[in-house]
Amino acid sequence: MDPDDGTSPEISTLLGEINQSSNARQQLLKKWSEMNEGCNVLTYFTSFNAPVMIDDADRDIIECILQVMDSSKPLDLILSSPGGDPLAAERIINVCRAYSSSFRVIVPKLAKSAATMISFGANTILMGETSELGPIDPQITYMDQTGKYVTRSADSIIKGVASVIEQIKALAPNQNAAGLLSLLPPIDQPFLENCTVAQELSKDIAIRSLKITTFKRAPALKGEGTNNRSIEEKISMFLDPKITYSHGRPIMYQEAKKIGLNVELIKKSDPKWSHLLKIYTRSDFLVSTACVKLIESPDNNFVSQRAFQQKT
Repeated sequence: MDPDDGTSPEISTLLGEINQSSNARQQLLKKWSEMNEGCNVLTYFTSFNAPVMIDDADRDIIECILQVMDSSKPLDLILSSPGGDPLAAERIINVCRAYSSSFRVIVPKLAKSAATMISFGANTILMGETSELGPIDPQITYMDQTGKYVTRSADSIIKGVASVIEQIKALAPNQNAAGLLSLLPPIDQPFLENCTVAQELSKDIAIRSLKITTFKRAPALKGEGTNNRSIEEKISMFLDPKITYSHGRPIMYQEAKKIGLNVELIKKSDPKWSHLLKIYTRSDFLVSTACVKLIESPDNNFVSQRAFQQKT
């Protein structure tokens, strides 16, 4: 059976390409460009299996690759990542917009957290029927009461500490607070303030991006000098953990469209979807087995094997 005759699973073709160079993936990227009116195309994948994050070093690599491409053309960024630094996400948005006539993010599977924030900075987000965006509430890594590093949402840290403090205040004068105090993580007031700042930063980056893309004409609410509060209400699903319950909760095309995001659906019957999965399967396999990051164009390729110890 011919592994590329359209009847075999992509994994069968993939296994036959394991020892190949980046040429197989880059030829697929060239074909994607041809299928989309000659646009520039770039893949940006970070591993879901390693403690690695979107960071400023990625911004620099992306800019280096885009510098040698024709910035008068539209850019398709094929994005797959669990997230990372919100400030790096904002900088990546700025680079992609500066080096393109129009910026589109393609989400073949998962673009979560800070990767969702990058999507907010695109003129259009192209999603499949199984593609996922996700909440952008910040996740904070710290040492808990047992001395282990844990990652919790800034929202849960702030509310958890506030709840314990309220219980301590409610104790009778003769009641011992030691049991309740043991529930508090070993953090200080500046740490809690940083949690609040992190929440405001994520919200601000999202709103700033959406004001120049999706919600250019969002009406200001009564009494508001800007349309910030209107946008915040529209994207509350992405900001408020009470709505999604989990940072990993999928936000699918239908929900993104209902909110009013500039999302387009690529159906599973579309030949472009089949081709996109060829790109995704090979790129994801690489960052799942041989490296932790991949940034690639039809002509240039960068991989990183360095993993960070913490992810936010």
